[in-house]
Amino acid sequence: MDNQDLNQEQVAANQVACVNIADQLLLSNYGSGRLLLLNQTASLIWDLYRQGYSEPDIAARFKASYDVNLEQALNDVNLFLEHCRLQKLFDIARDNAGIMAWGEKIRSDQFFELKQEQQDVVHSYQIAGTNFNVSYSDSNLAAQVHPVLAHLQSQTQPPQLAFRIQNTGQYYSIQSDHSASLPTQLSDIDEVIESIQAEVTNLCYRGGDWLTVLHAAAVGDGRNNAIVFVAPRGRGKSTLVRFLQNYGFIFLSDDIVPIERNGELCPVPLCQRIKQGSWDLFKDNKPESLLSSRVRHAGHKVKYFPPLTGNQKQWQQHWTVSVIIYPHYQAQATVAEFKSLSPLESLEKLCASESVFGGFMDQQRLQSLVDWVHAVPAFEFNYSRIDDTAIGFIKHCF
Repeated sequence: MDNQDLNQEQVAANQVACVNIADQLLLSNYGSGRLLLLNQTASLIWDLYRQGYSEPDIAARFKASYDVNLEQALNDVNLFLEHCRLQKLFDIARDNAGIMAWGEKIRSDQFFELKQEQQDVVHSYQIAGTNFNVSYSDSNLAAQVHPVLAHLQSQTQPPQLAFRIQNTGQYYSIQSDHSASLPTQLSDIDEVIESIQAEVTNLCYRGGDWLTVLHAAAVGDGRNNAIVFVAPRGRGKSTLVRFLQNYGFIFLSDDIVPIERNGELCPVPLCQRIKQGSWDLFKDNKPESLLSSRVRHAGHKVKYFPPLTGNQKQWQQHWTVSVIIYPHYQAQATVAEFKSLSPLESLEKLCASESVFGGFMDQQRLQSLVDWVHAVPAFEFNYSRIDDTAIGFIKHCF
C-alpha cells in the first residue's frame, strides 16, 4: 500500500525497529522503553497492520488462512492492537520517561551557575566514567549523606558535573549545574539520599552510548569476568548479590547494568537497597547499614548497604559478561536448581522481565543486542537459600 494511505499508528509502526528470530518478531518499544517478543500469529498481525491493512482486512486474511470464525478473528486482531496501544508501542515521542537518550551528552549551554558557600564541605566522586562533585552546606549534612557515596570517592579527574545539597533549617534541597528539575523541598535525609542516588543513576544511564541498559545486578571474579543477574523486582537479585560478596565475588552493580556496544559491562556500584524481609540475613555483615528503616514510594522498608567487595580500580574497568543468570527466589524450593537456557529462551526471559531500560534502539542496535544475548550462555536459577552447590555452580560459570 502507498504510505499516504497509512494512518498515524501505522506510520509509527514502520518506525519501530524489529528483528526476526525464528518464527517470532522482536520489537524495540520506544514508547515504553521495553522489548516485546511477538509469536507467529502476533507477528503476522503486526506486519499486515504496518503495511496499511485495516482490522477487518487482517481478520479476513486470518479467516481464510486458519479457518476461524470471522467475528473471533476480528476480536483477536482488535485485542492485539489494543495491547500494543497499552504498551505504548505506537508512541514514538522522544524522552517519553523524562530521561535523556543514551549518548546524548549535556551541552555546555544547558549548565546552570551553581553557587557554593565558604562553609560548604565538598567531596569528589566517580561512577561509570563520570566524575562529579557534591557540595554539602554543612559538615553535619555531609556526615549524614556522604557515607552512601563514600566508596565512590575519587580525586583523579576534574569534575564534569556538580551538585549542592542544602539544609535550610526547614527543608532540604538539591541543586545541580546541569538540571533545573531536581526536587527543591525534601523533608528528611532519607529523601535526600533517595534523590541523589536516583540522579547519579540517571547520570550513569545517559553517560554513554550503550548497547543497552538493564535493570539487573552483577558480580565479578578477579579476572574481569562478570555474571549478570536479570529478573523482575522481588525475585531476589539484590539479596543474592549481597550473599555472593561474602564468598569473595566482586560487587559490580545492583539495579542498573549498562552494557557497552562491544558487549562488556560497565559497573555502577551504588549502595544496595535491601528490603526489610532480608535484613536479618545480613545482621552479621560489616559495614553496618547506613540508614534506619524508611518507607519507600512502593511501600517497602529498605536499608542501604555499602559494597563489601570491590574498589575504584575494579569499578573503573569494563568486564566481560561470562553468563546471564535469571534468578527466582522460591521459599518452597528444597534445593537450588539450575537450568540451561537456549538463546531464544534467554531472550524471552529478558523481555518478560521488562529489564531493558528505555532508550532509542535502531535496527542495528537491536540486532546487536540479539547477537549479544545469543553469544552469552544463560541459566535459570531457582533457589530458597544459597548453599555450597549453588556457590560451586556460580563459581564454575567463570
